[in-house]
Amino acid sequence: PREAVCQWVAQNIPKLKKAIPRTHPRTMRPYDYNQNYIYAAMVVGIVSIMFVTLCFISIRYYRKTEVIVHAQPVILYMLLAGLMFMSISAVVYAANPSKTTCVFREWFLTLGYSLELVPLFVKVAAINKIFQSAAKLKRVKITPRDLYKTIGQ
Repeated sequence: PREAVCQWVAQNIPKLKKAIPRTHPRTMRPYDYNQNYIYAAMVVGIVSIMFVTLCFISIRYYRKTEVIVHAQPVILYMLLAGLMFMSISAVVYAANPSKTTCVFREWFLTLGYSLELVPLFVKVAAINKIFQSAAKLKRVKITPRDLYKTIGQ
C-alpha cells in the first residue's frame, strides 16, 4: 500500500502543488497592536473579570439563602470558574501575540467553555429527567450527589 501511495503522489505532483496555499508556510506579519479596539477588548475582559468576581462574592455571601442552596453553589462556582477563564482569555487575546500568549489563549478559552457548559448541561439533564418522569406520573428525587455523579462520568 505504501508503494502505491508514493507512486500516486509522484504521478500527481502538479495537482498537489496547486492545492498548497500560496501563503504556505505561514509567517508572522507585523501588526500594530496599539489600536483603540484592542484596548476596548481588554477593558471588556477586565470588566468581565470584575463582574464574575462580584458574582463569586455574592454567591458566597448568600450561600445559605434558599435560592442559592437549590441552585447548587458548587455547580454555580464551576460555571463562574469557566466564565472567569473565558474573561481571562479575552484579556490575553488583546495582548501582543507571542508563543506564550497563543498557548494561554487556547487553554483558557477551552477550559473556560468546558467549565461553563458542563454545569449547564447537567442542569438541563436534571430538568429533562424531571419532565420525563412527570409525563409518566412518577415522582423523582434528584440529589446534589446525583448531579455530581453526572459531572464525573
